[in-house]
Amino acid sequence: MIAPPPRTERVNTPRTRKHLSFDQLVEQIYDEAQQLPDQREDPDYRLVDAIMSAFAMFPLKDPSLLAFDGRRNDENMKNLFRIAQIPSDTQMRVILDPVLPDWLRPLFKVIFQALQRGKALEPFIFHEGHYLLAIDGTEYFSSDSIDCSSCLCRESKTGKKSYYHQMVCATLVMPGKREVIPLAPEPIVKQDGSNKNDCERNASKRLLEKIRQEHPRLPIIVVEDGLASNAPHIRLLKKLDMRFLLIANEDDHEYLFDEFIRADDEGRVTGFSFPHPAEPGVTCEISFVHDLPLNRSNQDLLVNVLMYSEYAADCTRQKHFVGVTDLRFPIGVHVWP
Repeated sequence: MIAPPPRTERVNTPRTRKHLSFDQLVEQIYDEAQQLPDQREDPDYRLVDAIMSAFAMFPLKDPSLLAFDGRRNDENMKNLFRIAQIPSDTQMRVILDPVLPDWLRPLFKVIFQALQRGKALEPFIFHEGHYLLAIDGTEYFSSDSIDCSSCLCRESKTGKKSYYHQMVCATLVMPGKREVIPLAPEPIVKQDGSNKNDCERNASKRLLEKIRQEHPRLPIIVVEDGLASNAPHIRLLKKLDMRFLLIANEDDHEYLFDEFIRADDEGRVTGFSFPHPAEPGVTCEISFVHDLPLNRSNQDLLVNVLMYSEYAADCTRQKHFVGVTDLRFPIGVHVWP
């Protein structure tokens, strides 16, 4: 009797990975884009085709709409992204300009949910189950001659006007990882104010509220620049149940820095130093203290202060930043002399 060959165990692709295949992700984006309202009468190109064409530019890394226009007869590309007809660069602008940014938020959300189901977010866990959410403003269009009804406008000292678009972006990041996971951005609009601070702050407020509405249980630590380390913004983060680590500039927080010095004099500041793990001869120093008032006007708003510096072998300081946070640091570490 001839023995049967050894049984080979069938290896099934994990069900969770199915949601992360490129075809599945494209299909989910396509399904959401199909549901967007299109009030044009008898259009030459479908709205979903314009959206999928614009999306295709990014994985294909085309530098401009004009460069992408050269792919209009690429049938393989059209099949890959489920595009029936690719609009020209001019037609694409005409079709997409009226699309409200909030209409596109479900496209971001459906991909984020697929990553959650596929457990692709787990490598981004940073601290106690929380993810780092980096938020910052960016300018993505500027012109001295082209403008639209949504353009912001700046005027130089010579009276020359320029028109531009800005938005606030939110991205899940993780130190040491090149990959990032973007959430839907929030445009900065004319009604946000007449100066940079007001504009970005108001747009950030809308962005954070929408993120919490779309992801009510997502544990995140918000990381932002010095523009965010003000009392109204920190109170908003606390209201939305978001942890935070915000840059604090000394010029903007004289009272807080005076309180830090007083706490240091009283022996309440903890610190330690260690060799830089990647730069020989460089020493890193960290000091922190808990529960300092953010400023004189908000004595009830207590924050923890973190200072980080890097020193070369000749003791010159190469890097330095200060952050305010609601994270608490370990107590009992070595204090340098």
